[in-house]
Amino acid sequence: MENKFITIGLGTGRCGSHTLDYLLNSQKNAMVAHEMNSDQISWDNSQDVILSNLNEFEKTLSTGHPHLTITHSLSNEELLKNYDNYGNIKLVGDVGFYYLPYIDIILKKNQDVRFVCLRRDEHETVRSYLRKTLTYRDTSLFGVFKFNRVINRNHWIKHNGLKWNKDALWDKCYPKYAAKTKEEALHYYWQDYYNTIGGLESKYPDNLKIFDIEDLNSQKGQEQILSFIGIPIVDMIFKVGTRKNVSKMVKPN
Repeated sequence: MENKFITIGLGTGRCGSHTLDYLLNSQKNAMVAHEMNSDQISWDNSQDVILSNLNEFEKTLSTGHPHLTITHSLSNEELLKNYDNYGNIKLVGDVGFYYLPYIDIILKKNQDVRFVCLRRDEHETVRSYLRKTLTYRDTSLFGVFKFNRVINRNHWIKHNGLKWNKDALWDKCYPKYAAKTKEEALHYYWQDYYNTIGGLESKYPDNLKIFDIEDLNSQKGQEQILSFIGIPIVDMIFKVGTRKNVSKMVKPN
């Protein structure tokens, strides 16, 4: 791998981002985070944080050693565990849906950044988010009465916390919509996201490309993703079948 690459993964979420992160980190001399500082980022007015991330990516490539501020440890346990062992880094970046509003300012500062956007079927994405944001927790009262506590989060509608549960970390990271239900807002979110990203793909064809989630499931698809980033085929490492992404819904047990 002769060149050095900054790559940012995009997509609504629930669209294969963990698998993309795994594929990128499987490449030689790679260090790619997953939502590395989501606690500091919001959908609006986070230009300073985003540009700080970009500065850290650039410094990491220029020195070959990590200079990333990773405050969201849940998705980066392996990376943090081996942080001091990274060296000669030639591929660096982050995967996070919330970079979308900041693509213009990123490319204004660094025209070599590559954005890989994953896209999953709209209805499957919505259903996956509905499951993800509705959880049940076993709770006890005075150590005697046990019951299931329902936690129903809605990141896509402004609310007072009565109908849906507040989420201090993720509520700020998503755009908000004038919708009556969470499902309706999620459809607006999916449509808005890919309408916007489609326009940016046309505007920056050398920097941004949309890939179907199914592309992660074949060597040909992974080759197209890695080739777009700029990795020579002789240096590519494929991870087909390691984590499977399918467009068909799998009903929960």
